[in-house]
Amino acid sequence: NYKNVTILRSISKSTEQSVYLHPQHSKFQITFCESSSDEIFNENIKNDECAVNANCANIYRWVNTLIRYSHSSDYINDFVLLPIDCLCVINWKQKFGFKKEAVIIE
Repeated sequence: NYKNVTILRSISKSTEQSVYLHPQHSKFQITFCESSSDEIFNENIKNDECAVNANCANIYRWVNTLIRYSHSSDYINDFVLLPIDCLCVINWKQKFGFKKEAVIIE
């Protein structure tokens, strides 16, 4: 659990593009898996957060903040994705294969 983390860029909900966050509205409390499903196929990484045959998946939530697109200097309100927690998923490889799935809470 990390407090007052500065997030410079994220994904816009309305356009699904990478956007910049306003400097005065870019500090958040976030949580993410120390080793996530992105790394489960790396034999050198041991997942101590979950049980055997389970993998840690990051959970994301849409958060309202001020953003701007790379081609613009104006900031607007939009929702961006932020990691808020972890979830142990049993049999990840059997369910998702080699895909890097994300859990997003609407």
